[in-house]
Amino acid sequence: MTGPVIIAGFSSLSSLGGSRCEVSKSYASGDARSRVTSSATIGGSIPVFPLSLSAERLLVDRCRTTPLLAERDRVVQLAGCAALDAIAAARNNGVTVEGLRVGIVCGSARGATASLERELSRSSAGEGVSVTASPSTTAGVIASSVAQACALDGITVDTSMTCTSGLHALLVARALIVADEIDLAIVVGCEAALTPFTIDQVTALRISPRYDSTDPYPCRPFSKEEPNRSRMVLGEGAAALVVLGESAANRVKGRCYHRVDGIGFSAESPPSLTGIGSEGTHFQDAMARAIKNARLSIGDISGIICHAPGTPKGDRAEWHALGAVFGETIPALHSTKWLTGHTYGASGLLSIELACLIAEGLTPAAPAFSSYAPQLVDSERERKLQVGGVDKFLINAAGFGGNAISVIVSYRP
Repeated sequence: MTGPVIIAGFSSLSSLGGSRCEVSKSYASGDARSRVTSSATIGGSIPVFPLSLSAERLLVDRCRTTPLLAERDRVVQLAGCAALDAIAAARNNGVTVEGLRVGIVCGSARGATASLERELSRSSAGEGVSVTASPSTTAGVIASSVAQACALDGITVDTSMTCTSGLHALLVARALIVADEIDLAIVVGCEAALTPFTIDQVTALRISPRYDSTDPYPCRPFSKEEPNRSRMVLGEGAAALVVLGESAANRVKGRCYHRVDGIGFSAESPPSLTGIGSEGTHFQDAMARAIKNARLSIGDISGIICHAPGTPKGDRAEWHALGAVFGETIPALHSTKWLTGHTYGASGLLSIELACLIAEGLTPAAPAFSSYAPQLVDSERERKLQVGGVDKFLINAAGFGGNAISVIVSYRP
């Protein structure tokens, strides 16, 4: 699959905030403690990253002005809010959806989990389920609801591929554009998994630390201080992109600075349902294919937004893969998760947003905890490349089942 797609607008809601300005300030401050709260689970409580208060207010306001969203699961509300704001951002850049063939592609690892848990609880208690139980919990409810909330006609697709779901949604959207089936796509990655059953699953996996109100950084990707202790923290949020093909971009003549140049994907046979290969071969293959797909060399990559969930095996596998692909020339590394937690299906698109913000001039704060990745949040090389007017970032994501996906995003001011 060849051919770039243009990013005409993007938006997100997470622990970082609900506006581009607030998100940028949050990355620049590097304040994680104020974004964390605790969630009760079997045997105690664990830290989680819910929406910021401002993002929560934005979501409430959006549901009030868009009644259809108020009737849907929280994951749909997050997706719809992010999509509407991304469309508004594209409009501010001179790109509108009118007159274009539109597709809506959404990715979520767990889907409408709050509604599903509620209906299962009612059924188990012998109370029966609501008449809307089936349509409100089906895997396809997100994209179709987003289309209705945005008053758009066109193909709607939902993808669910664990933690890579958001980037797989972008993969599907790009394929539809390159195949000339649509002109423009609304791509959403969303997750609202801070629910009792999901929290219990994280606890059962023993991948999240116990809640400690004195710990300023509960999630620590590439942690050097505690290399064998899992530091993955669950978060919620959504991110959306408006992407279109080059021919459509030329017709609308909007101001579009970011471009998806290449996508690579791969899979490996994991040692178990929850395991990951120590060599990170799926990461290696996905990164190599993305670079080849974009017709680039490894020296062209100025920065990498790592998957780095904070689990020892996952972080080490990605670090090993980075060394295998880039050798001793590993570019500057960044991570979203120490400030957002792991937002599952939303995480990949949140990483793309961070890449776009850095390319536009954001200097994110470096985490104060010790990392065995010395390039983590090292922007010197990026600043040098910005002088030349081109930056290229590689974004990684991986998930249970051994799948991995890498995306290359470029910036041309």
